[in-house]
Amino acid sequence: EQYLEGTISSHDLGILVTLQDLFLIEEKTPSVVIIGVEPKEVGWGMELTPEVEKSLPKVIELVQREIDSIIDRKQTL
Repeated sequence: EQYLEGTISSHDLGILVTLQDLFLIEEKTPSVVIIGVEPKEVGWGMELTPEVEKSLPKVIELVQREIDSIIDRKQTL
């Protein structure tokens, strides 16, 4: 990827800054669930480290649980 000088990538922003920006734009901060994996190290490359790859089943389970919870809430409205 090429970036124009002075531009910023979404990867450069922290989650708190992003939520603050949403609040300024919409005057209502959405409900947010963060599911993450802390990397052992950060570097260039496309492959996952073995540790991150090993955590994927748990991440998928947590995401599925959250989706199911959202669906359940919407169905009870």
